[in-house]
Amino acid sequence: KIQKEKENSRAEPKISGENPVYDLLSKEPLALDELVEKTNLDISKISDMLLRLEMKKLIRQLPGKQFVRS
Repeated sequence: KIQKEKENSRAEPKISGENPVYDLLSKEPLALDELVEKTNLDISKISDMLLRLEMKKLIRQLPGKQFVRS
């Protein structure tokens, strides 16, 4: 478990600043529509970013297309 926490703490700075979607997310749920408004990016680009972050287990999706950091 400690090893996983170390891996995650190393991964965050690498993503932060490079991914505007990740930078906006926190422990508070944020809806997909809000991400589109705040980033002014195309929904397909945001969806791609979200999927990549989910695959890295840095974020998770909640019901209603809402997202939070893991």
